[in-house]
Amino acid sequence: MARSSRRSSRLTGWWPAAAVCALAVTAACGPQHAATSGLAQPASSGPVAPASTASGSIASGSTPAGPTPAPSTPSALSSSTQVGGSATADGPGASSGASAVGATDTPPGTSGPTPQGTSGPTSPTADPAASLATAVPVAPSGSPPDPFAHRRVVAYYGAPGTPALGVLGAGTPAQAWRRLDVQARAWDRPGRPAVRTFELIAAIASDSSGADGRYRNRVGDDAIEPYLRAARAGGGTLLLDIQPGRSDFLEEAKALQGWLSQPDVGLALDPEWRMGPDEVPGKVIGSVDASEVDAVSDWLERLTVSHHLPPKLFVVHQFTPWELRDEAALADRPHLHEILNVDGFGEVADKVAVYRRLAPSSPYPMGLKLFYRQDPVLMTPRQVLALRPAPQLVDYQ
Repeated sequence: MARSSRRSSRLTGWWPAAAVCALAVTAACGPQHAATSGLAQPASSGPVAPASTASGSIASGSTPAGPTPAPSTPSALSSSTQVGGSATADGPGASSGASAVGATDTPPGTSGPTPQGTSGPTSPTADPAASLATAVPVAPSGSPPDPFAHRRVVAYYGAPGTPALGVLGAGTPAQAWRRLDVQARAWDRPGRPAVRTFELIAAIASDSSGADGRYRNRVGDDAIEPYLRAARAGGGTLLLDIQPGRSDFLEEAKALQGWLSQPDVGLALDPEWRMGPDEVPGKVIGSVDASEVDAVSDWLERLTVSHHLPPKLFVVHQFTPWELRDEAALADRPHLHEILNVDGFGEVADKVAVYRRLAPSSPYPMGLKLFYRQDPVLMTPRQVLALRPAPQLVDYQ
């Protein structure tokens, strides 16, 4: 079956994150999606995503608590329009204090979605002495400790300064961290505190080809840096998400090498936005071969080992079996903490059914994405933890 025809084959009431607020020019949040999916059309409470971007289908030992150092190898920025920063074709932007596109000191309308079981955000509880290294188990001699072992990751997903693409983009990074910290308390368990993580879209799929014909926009270094700084200040991690368009995952991962050389920065791949040579993001649902995912995980593991870093978080998003081809062939990398994250919004019963469909064939531990606005009923921690296997990542969008 051609990928362009797969939109009609999805479960009724279940939609991938492409339908959250995909390309503005294709009206991905328009009436046709509400009618086809059987879901009520979510009311817009923030600015519409720029037409040049796509929505998300939508992480170390002791981490420094001070300002983020510049990446040792700046991201390659030569060929794409930058989103969320003043970077130019020659490298990182000269203005280190530039804010993300659309970012404000207070989120539009409110301070953002109120985390489950809370009455609103409070100040972060973490301090430098309570960073990841204080709670991680001791690793075998000669190997850095795994900051994710025996712990669940709780993440906020989105793009810099763009609330329509996810909760992480509402307000400043510090404000997003306070909300995440409150939400993550519902997941803390004795002896197993949640790892607070920002999942930031670093390459955003676009319906415009761009100067290099790759149909994606890379986020500028000066937009990424405040999110890593905020995560570090709270003792958490950063996960950089790739929507590659007509590029490939390895090319985009290598463009982020400076950031991925940091001990507390991981990588996420979103196959929904991996386009073929004649495909356009938002028009079709993408897919990827396990061999391409393995090429990225091999490169990332080599980078991790060569820099003597702790195991990194490595996430692959998925909502249909055909989105990740030859999944059983995925390699296990001992220096990566791999997770398959079940993506898409819908009724609880539909989300559970898709999770149960994908989990048996996954060679990775599982994760689950929850949508504050698009899920008709937000699943509770009790409902999520009742899934088998229990998700090792809970990702809020």
